[in-house]
Amino acid sequence: MGVISDRLALKAGALEVELVPQIGGSVSALRWRGIDLMRRLSDEDGDAGNVLGVAMFPMTPYANRITGNAFDFAGKRWQVLPNNPPEKFNVHGSGWHHAWTVTEAGAADATLSLGIAAGDEPYSYRATQAFAISNESLSVTMTLTNIGPVAMPFGFGLHPWFDRDPDVTVQFGARHFYLEEPDGLSGDPITLPTELDFADARPLPGCQSDLQTRHGQPVRNATVERQGSDTLQS
Repeated sequence: MGVISDRLALKAGALEVELVPQIGGSVSALRWRGIDLMRRLSDEDGDAGNVLGVAMFPMTPYANRITGNAFDFAGKRWQVLPNNPPEKFNVHGSGWHHAWTVTEAGAADATLSLGIAAGDEPYSYRATQAFAISNESLSVTMTLTNIGPVAMPFGFGLHPWFDRDPDVTVQFGARHFYLEEPDGLSGDPITLPTELDFADARPLPGCQSDLQTRHGQPVRNATVERQGSDTLQS
């Protein structure tokens, strides 16, 4: 990616969101009363178009890694290519590696869109992200449409990044824990071990995530709550 264009700023009351459509359709900053609630995209990473430096990027047409860069579906074997060197597996699909287009923009809302035609990958799709903010919340609604000639398995999600302050705490509910295999692949689910039970807020021993999470930042006098839609949580 090359140098980015101007950042798109949204504001409602004390909450501010900055978007960088050309860097993977990403969020570059989320601030409340001037306090950064997520890892802010630095000027250096912004100028370099480094998507791994953003506050949050979209994962589409799937999330995580595909074992062996290949999968079987509908009687056919489909191949994908590595996309995040030096990792050897394709990571989080293609959406975060492309510039998105601003299709709507207002003072407190914006919609970004992306169209991909199958080339080096098996997916053809159209995706949108609709951002809307209020005084104390950011809502992101994603849509994904298969525009290819055959049915394909799809997935999507958002990949946030938070600064890990010394006193940060995390709280979320979970019943199982997926073991991590070599190269970041998801392993088998196991019953949640006690040391990874975050039903009550506690410091992180590692990096865990969930659809609904409370992320306490005492040094910033702030708490961020993330919640997925009812459909995703069912």
